Amino acid sequence: MNNEIFSNQSRSLETLLEIGNALNASQSLRSNLSATTDILLQNLNLTSCFVVLYESETDKLIPYATSGLSAPEFRKLDVKADKTFLRQVFTTSKPIIIQQKSADTSLDFISRETEQSLVCVPIKLKTQCLGVLTIELLFQLTTDYDKIVAFLAVAASMIAQALKIEQSLVEERQKLVEEN
Repeated sequence: MNNEIFSNQSRSLETLLEIGNALNASQSLRSNLSATTDILLQNLNLTSCFVVLYESETDKLIPYATSGLSAPEFRKLDVKADKTFLRQVFTTSKPIIIQQKSADTSLDFISRETEQSLVCVPIKLKTQCLGVLTIELLFQLTTDYDKIVAFLAVAASMIAQALKIEQSLVEERQKLVEEN
């Protein structure tokens, strides 16, 4: 099932188009990112999906948008995100694949009845890592994780561009306020 979703080029392109539209909506960045995680969750048949972004003031990774997590799971992610493998993805700017989530206890508060896999990719602009995009999906021996990482890298790049545009708008507004 996982391979069918990520191997279907037409479906992948449609999902990326939906993500592009969501990220370009005139809503706030947070709501645009939430719409993006919702699209990924629904279109790719995921268990959960979340975006954590780096906050330089606190030097922490903060959950910014989630889909498929309960309120208690979100709160625990908020507390623990920086102390998990997500920090390693952020620091190294390299994806991490955890084929069987039960083998890693850092996110054990996200519990499921069936074995799950986690795929995490950095959200980066050129060489600067801005955060991490993570998906949780049903574990299957035949899953082609390379295709999943390639797809998510494109989605993460789109998120990075949206973050860059948001930062530019904030800087422009600040400039205008200072001039007046």
